[in-house]
Amino acid sequence: MEETYNTIGIVTKNEPWREYDSKVKIYTLDRGLLEMVARGTKKIKSKLAGHLEPATLVNLMVVRGRQWPYVGFATNENSYINLKEDLASLTIVGKIFKAVNGLIKAEESDERIFYLLANALTVINDKKSLRKDFDLIYSTFLFKLLALLGYGLELYYCVVCKSKILANNKSKINFSKGGLICPKCQNKGSKTILTISDNCIKILRIIIKENFKKTVNIKINKNLTKEVVNIIDHYQQVYQNL
Repeated sequence: MEETYNTIGIVTKNEPWREYDSKVKIYTLDRGLLEMVARGTKKIKSKLAGHLEPATLVNLMVVRGRQWPYVGFATNENSYINLKEDLASLTIVGKIFKAVNGLIKAEESDERIFYLLANALTVINDKKSLRKDFDLIYSTFLFKLLALLGYGLELYYCVVCKSKILANNKSKINFSKGGLICPKCQNKGSKTILTISDNCIKILRIIIKENFKKTVNIKINKNLTKEVVNIIDHYQQVYQNL
């Protein structure tokens, strides 16, 4: 007899598979990222298809099959309609899902990641988000995700000499070493080292410490926003090459 279980999750990917089926990825609350088959979703009368679109919160029953687990049933809990009607929102959600699907190993559960993803979709779905900087929203999500996966940057002490990072200290950030470096430990000429302002350090600390919604609602000017996004973008590039 095939084992079944119920869970709740967010659909992060849905692609055609075989003639009538789909293969979906769903990040679940208690079982992490699952990849499974949704049978018959390409048929006109399919009852599953509408519940398994990307960016949908679903209750589902999973059945363990011989080759692939498959969706027994699914009910839509939240469709995040507003973000699906806005191209910019869909684009940034697509980037978020690409990060989740690419960085997270299957069936390694972490409730914090589930709630981070759910909070991100809630924020982006809010019509007020249409006036926000989507690059900053994505960078905030990515930085928090990397920290939850165990790849957070050291933002309080020099990663070389372990001395406390002080304000107005002209610190730099060394991505390959994993954090801030004080002036006396800085090496020149490395592509993995960038200058970082005190205000940028403060924002990065807030991103890690505070919840997602509070973080993205912080008001910062365009220059600081650009610096924060640039720092996190460089860190992602270095991380992917480690």
